[in-house]
Amino acid sequence: MARYLSRADLSRIAGKYIDQYYTRFEISKDDPSPINLEQFASSVLGLNVKMLPLCSDGSILGLTVFQKCRFTVILGDGTKLVEVFMPRDVVIDSALAADSCTGCRNFTIAHEAAHHILADLFPNDYGKAVMCRGHIAYRERNGQPSWEEWQANTLAAELLMPTFLVNAEIERAALCLPNGILYKSASDPNYNKILEMAARMGVSWSAIRIRLQQMQVIKGKPIHCHPLDIIRFWRINMIQSNNRSFKNKPLSNIQQAQFSIGWRFCPVCGHKLYQKDESCSGTIRIKCLKCGNVATVDLAYRRR
Repeated sequence: MARYLSRADLSRIAGKYIDQYYTRFEISKDDPSPINLEQFASSVLGLNVKMLPLCSDGSILGLTVFQKCRFTVILGDGTKLVEVFMPRDVVIDSALAADSCTGCRNFTIAHEAAHHILADLFPNDYGKAVMCRGHIAYRERNGQPSWEEWQANTLAAELLMPTFLVNAEIERAALCLPNGILYKSASDPNYNKILEMAARMGVSWSAIRIRLQQMQVIKGKPIHCHPLDIIRFWRINMIQSNNRSFKNKPLSNIQQAQFSIGWRFCPVCGHKLYQKDESCSGTIRIKCLKCGNVATVDLAYRRR
């Protein structure tokens, strides 16, 4: 059974290994840079990182090997692959090799490296468990939560996004969230700055968001609708209501009032089509019961 380690304990462990990496590659904390995970795993931990197909459905992202074992993979076309792995092998699913998967790939390598760090540091309680199994498969998408996995995830996050590095990136990006409120919208410049931070650090949006929430930089969940978006959509609706005519007639006062509370009208005859709820989204096709015209409606933009 794994030793119970707090987030602070894991942060201290990560700090020691980051110091080793920075010393080896002559990096200063005054001008910090993100860890190259493959370089860190091979040069500091002595691990062999490999990219191979591990599954056909994305259910296994990585594999940490503690003793010689055979691993069978059945691909989507039914082909069976049998691989033999050796101790200190870290195998990453080849589906994560794409540039679009950089964040997930780096976190998976860090997660597998974290298992080895914990097994090396605590062989009497952590090491015995993993040696009995031979390997640990990282099933992020459909696995059951466990204490071991929480510790590996937390240590991985501390290796990828140590506090001093995140603070340096915040200063570099000039990120300013005085109330801790973030809008997940292109209208919020802070959202774009955080995406740039994530790209420089080689992590995903989800990973950097969670880390900033833990550091109390972001308070609460990001809000999806920025005030500027609301104003923009309102202007579009007002332009549509003022400019669109029904049988060459503008909206009547009654129709304008109904439009403001969600009613939408047929663009051909002006007949009421439906009343939109604010939470609706997506695209629908609706037929006017009066003239038979079929209109395509984008609910997200509250168009008729």
